[in-house]
Amino acid sequence: EYYFRLVDHFLANDVPPCMLLFNEVLSKGFDGGNFISGLANHMRQLLVAKDDCTLPLLEVSESSRQRYREQAAKCSTRFIYRAIRLCNDCDQAYRQSHNKRLQVEICLIQCAQITSEDDVPGAGRCPVKILKPIFSPVTQAQPALGTTVPKTPIVSDRNITAKAGGNTEARPYSTNVARQSMTIAEPGDARRIATIKLGHLGPSIKSAQANNAQLEHNAASSTTIAENKPFTQEEITHHWHAYVERMPTERRAMAMRMRTMMPKLVNNTTFEIIVNNPQVSQYLQNMKDSILNELRKSLHNSQIQMIVRIAEAQEVQHITSKPALYKKMVAKNPNIQRLAELLNLEIC
Repeated sequence: EYYFRLVDHFLANDVPPCMLLFNEVLSKGFDGGNFISGLANHMRQLLVAKDDCTLPLLEVSESSRQRYREQAAKCSTRFIYRAIRLCNDCDQAYRQSHNKRLQVEICLIQCAQITSEDDVPGAGRCPVKILKPIFSPVTQAQPALGTTVPKTPIVSDRNITAKAGGNTEARPYSTNVARQSMTIAEPGDARRIATIKLGHLGPSIKSAQANNAQLEHNAASSTTIAENKPFTQEEITHHWHAYVERMPTERRAMAMRMRTMMPKLVNNTTFEIIVNNPQVSQYLQNMKDSILNELRKSLHNSQIQMIVRIAEAQEVQHITSKPALYKKMVAKNPNIQRLAELLNLEIC
């Protein structure tokens, strides 16, 4: 019953009753999300009742079906389509909105303006955007008060007679001067146009280019000094794990594998990564350029190289029991064994 009344208000472009009706629904304990979802379903029922071929899709009683048909006859197809879209958008945004009531009220206002007259700017749609000009048009100086001069002559093929010093003489002329007057500004009153000397605009292009060249030279010099900086095993390990932590989420699986890898420094500029299978090796080879660029920049050494090697059979240790895992942990950190002895723990 509320939805039938609400659609009648929509068609009448009557916004205040829509707001009051929604307030009445909320005061009776109903949720705004359920209300807007039900309104979207009601508009869908009107769309189904609009055509006889889709009428069997209307799963309601015969009396309700007749009422849907009567209201659907009042609604244009355009109105129903736009109302369904507005209600559906509101239903999706309702869960994320901080002011849920306002979200529904905006939807009701928009639905009530769908059938507004098209000559109303922005009725039922987004407001009409009017862009103001950025630059003001150039206008001539306005005439000053108190001075009169003849207007611009009007072109004509007739000759005119001019009087000068009391003498009258015929003079061929291609215009017919109208005896009208207008006011103009005196030369001293005209607005002066500001002039700017190019020399005061700041540094020239040549000086800017010279400054850029000097900056690039300084940057290249500082890079050359630091690009062969020596590094230690601890530093390469630290920056390896720092790179892994910055990897994007779409490479999360590979990042998990790389966390367990330990870069081993072979010489002053080369480190080695040992992997368990060819697939991981191929992944690292594809990422090799990215890894090296990051490590070279972080360690200030442009000669860093990475070797990816698949582990030999004797290098692979398969841990099949908890005691074996415990021994491996103790080998990495002897304090674990001391902790087990202090707490009288047994590994089983």
